[in-house]
Amino acid sequence: MSENQNDSLEKKESRKSDIKDFIEIIIFLGLAVLIVFSFNWILGAIMHTDSPLVVVTSESMEPSYWGSNRGDWGGVNDIRKDMLIVRGVDPSTIEVGDTIVFYRVKTSNTSQLDYDREPIVHRVNRVYQDNVTGDYWFTTKGDNPATNDDFVEIIDINELQIHEFRLIGKIVGRIPYMGGIISYFKGTPGRYVLIAIVALVLIATFVFSSRGDKDEDVFDEEEKKTEELEETKKSSFLDNLKKFYKKTAKYKHIVLPSFVLVLIVFVPIVDTLAADWGTHFGVTDVVYDGAEQKTLFDGPSYFAYADVTINCPGHWHQKFNSFTLQIINQTTGEILGEGNWTVVYNFEGTKTFSSGCWLDIDSVTIGAHYNLTVTANLKSKFGRTWTDVKTIDVALTLR
Repeated sequence: MSENQNDSLEKKESRKSDIKDFIEIIIFLGLAVLIVFSFNWILGAIMHTDSPLVVVTSESMEPSYWGSNRGDWGGVNDIRKDMLIVRGVDPSTIEVGDTIVFYRVKTSNTSQLDYDREPIVHRVNRVYQDNVTGDYWFTTKGDNPATNDDFVEIIDINELQIHEFRLIGKIVGRIPYMGGIISYFKGTPGRYVLIAIVALVLIATFVFSSRGDKDEDVFDEEEKKTEELEETKKSSFLDNLKKFYKKTAKYKHIVLPSFVLVLIVFVPIVDTLAADWGTHFGVTDVVYDGAEQKTLFDGPSYFAYADVTINCPGHWHQKFNSFTLQIINQTTGEILGEGNWTVVYNFEGTKTFSSGCWLDIDSVTIGAHYNLTVTANLKSKFGRTWTDVKTIDVALTLR
């Protein structure tokens, strides 16, 4: 066979190899896209909702769930956004204090059922069931005291009470920063970065696949040298390991338990060093913020607002993820209204939340004094539970 024929044959083989590599890359990318799209469908089937993952896009639920769009932190590309895991639940299982996700309505005419697909994350502070239809309705409010001392009716929702038809699900998990990463790649700069990453992967794949044209004998020789070098390294490591074992064998009754003990206490030690010792664990401050009259399905009611500051110093063995707020008659001790706050993780640090509760308009008197009590529900990782209570005297006043 002539030299020209050999060159022609090698070119054909090279083209076949390139075509094969290209087909493999296309198949790989197709499978990757299929996995990405099917993942949301599979997770949705498991979580019983078509929106199992939701990115927090506003500040209304801070500091419980982060979704800041502040300009000094990147605006819409703020990396601090949380991704929330949503589970579809029966409306009858929703309780006051739960954080739910529901669809934003486009029009005030609720009979048209014209809903925007953009989800809203808010905390439930009242559950109402229609005795005639059996339908559930929810009133919700954000946690951010700087932006959310009011209800969704003022932020383009046009409804004070949310019908169960709009319910997407209940928050059951949180992945910090993941929402910010996804939001970044959805934006124009992120798309360019994503395209650049895909292009680099494709180029790198072709470059590495083209290395097969190297002379096989040279390649085999280099591979043999590499294997011999790795075998030498392995042998050297084994020798060193044997020497180390011989030195420590006579002290193994001390070394082994000490090693296990270090592993057991390593995480608690680090967490303890980072903890803010000396600070109060529980409710640090409660500020009454006035009441407001609203008309609900069963008549007019007052909603009493309060800003609650709580602190979790970061002790590794203690958890804090819920509190209860109550308005109590000072004379009889009767609980006139109650609200709850919960999160699906154990936070650390000092944070202030906008909270409150509904009051029957006939059970309270404007100007009269009541006890506003906040009870933090604390627990340890060893099963012990206890509470921290803070009570202030408030005169019920309207905004």
